[in-house]
Amino acid sequence: MSLKERIKNANREGSGLGFLRGREKGDFEKLIGREVTLENAAIVQSNYNDGAENVIFTVQGDNRHYYRTGGNVVVNGFKEITEGLEEEGLNWDIIGVTFSRVKSKNGRAYYTARFRDLRSPAEGEDEAI
Repeated sequence: MSLKERIKNANREGSGLGFLRGREKGDFEKLIGREVTLENAAIVQSNYNDGAENVIFTVQGDNRHYYRTGGNVVVNGFKEITEGLEEEGLNWDIIGVTFSRVKSKNGRAYYTARFRDLRSPAEGEDEAI
């Protein structure tokens, strides 16, 4: 392992987010438009962009990567879900999320996140009686 890789690993492991150990940053764009099941998620302050908040998360079935994204819409959604999970003593593995790229009226691109409780039927499906 090169010195550059060792420095990168040491800094990542020092972040306090244990679920990042042994993972490298994945390409967030590959998640757009498909539902993924989360393993872990955390909201962190960026070292760039004047300390703006970002979401760092891992996806079930992908043990090699973690993903990072920002933007108020996505971060606020993750905050809301975090509060609900904490109140009910649940983990991220019951949450599915679909990320989308949309454009504002001004033509500015941003991301949205649509969350789903995986214990409930998918939207449009009937609940079992």
